[in-house]
Parts: sequence; structure tokens; C-alpha cells
Amino acid sequence: MTTTQELPPLTRLALMAETQAIWNDGHVRLRWIARDADADGAPVLPVLVMARVVPPAGDDGPFTVGELIRHERAPAVAVASITGARRIVDESRFLLFDPPATHERRIGVVLGRAVAHEIGHYLLQTNTHAVDGLMRARIHAEEFADLRRGTFRLDKAAAAYMAAIAATGTLATPFSYESN
Repeated sequence: MTTTQELPPLTRLALMAETQAIWNDGHVRLRWIARDADADGAPVLPVLVMARVVPPAGDDGPFTVGELIRHERAPAVAVASITGARRIVDESRFLLFDPPATHERRIGVVLGRAVAHEIGHYLLQTNTHAVDGLMRARIHAEEFADLRRGTFRLDKAAAAYMAAIAATGTLATPFSYESN
């Protein structure tokens, strides 16, 4: 994971812990490495946390907190927006009650959920979205920033796909949801 600006340690730890907790259900163990050389031959998905332009507060237009960038000749990269995560937390009702440490943790949780979603696109080899769970396209700010993680799990179809990969040790055909 690379960041273009310093993340507070609590935010960074919350990002990594939330991402791993989500993927534990999919029987996927993540390794956070500093360099590709530390990958030991395992697949590598670089994660970049950076400031990205989002619409100003009050603008109801959609914006993304995470994105999986794929290019034919280069490896995929998961990008998470610290600016987007801060806006999500600022728009949630929790802002009024959070001490600073909880606020930083909440930003990390939002970033972790965005990264986990992009890892889902990478592992499932799809750009499609589910109706519910981790892989849905739209998430309300209050739910995104809620520290309880009940709604950020793989849906049944994606979980079954991941279980088949775990059982066979090979990637199946790319996964696709019926509708976007």
C-alpha cells in the first residue's frame, strides 16, 4: 500500500484491519507488502491511497471512494480516495459524537471498505455490481461510516465463486452479476 499523503497510524491500521476482516469471510488472506519483491510469487494488487477531487459537500452527485484501474499492458491498481473517505465521514451523523481517535478510525474503515470492494472486482474479475453486500455500487454515507460491518460481506454468489476457487486452486471464468 502506498499513500500520497501521511495517514495517521490509527487510520492506516483501521484500513488494513477492515479490509482483512471483510475478506476473511471469503477465505482470502491479504498480505500488506511494501515492495513487489516481497510478494514471493503471489499475485500483487497495488493499493494507492490518495487525495482525489470529489464534489463539494451539499452536491448530491455521485462520487467514488475507490476504483480499480485496469490497463491492458500494466497490472491493475486499486485506488482509494482519502478525500472521498473524509467526505463520507463528514456527511455521516457520527461526526457530531466522535472523539478525534474514533473519527480517524472511521476514515480508515471507510477506506478499508472501498479497498475491499476494489479487491472484489480484482478477484472476481468483474466490473459488475451486486444488489447487496460488499460488491454493491452505491452505499449511503451513514452505512459506509458505521463501524459495525454486518452489511459489508460478500453476497452468496460471490462467496460461492470464491469457495470454488479455494477448492480447485484455480481461477474460474470471470464472475458476473446478472445486472449492474
